[in-house]
Amino acid sequence: FRFVEICCTAEPPSGVVGLSYRTAFDEWGAFGSSNVRVNGGYELVKNALNSNLLSVQSDCPHREKIQYGGDIVADSPAALHFYDMSAFYRKVVRDWRDQQWSNGAYAGTSHWLALNDYAGIGTGSG
Repeated sequence: FRFVEICCTAEPPSGVVGLSYRTAFDEWGAFGSSNVRVNGGYELVKNALNSNLLSVQSDCPHREKIQYGGDIVADSPAALHFYDMSAFYRKVVRDWRDQQWSNGAYAGTSHWLALNDYAGIGTGSG
């Protein structure tokens, strides 16, 4: 998260703790340089990945709660540098296999939401 607001108290709160959580991965990549800006960029990417890896890999965790295929394609090289993603990506492949239609086609998300059925893009198309 980026900001937290605590309101409606007469006195500033004490003992407030913020927790950050993501799917448990073993971290195996590391980077360091003599350039503070390059190091900051590395930390920025790592923090962005951490905030976007909770059960699904997304690029907008504040609004996306399901798996989009494009997010995996865009983010997986960086995620594979930082973390052991083997178990996570096995789950992703199972999720996509589970939602594959009988005609072999896939939806845009790993859980079909019938968002485009009005346009004939549902189970009968391919």
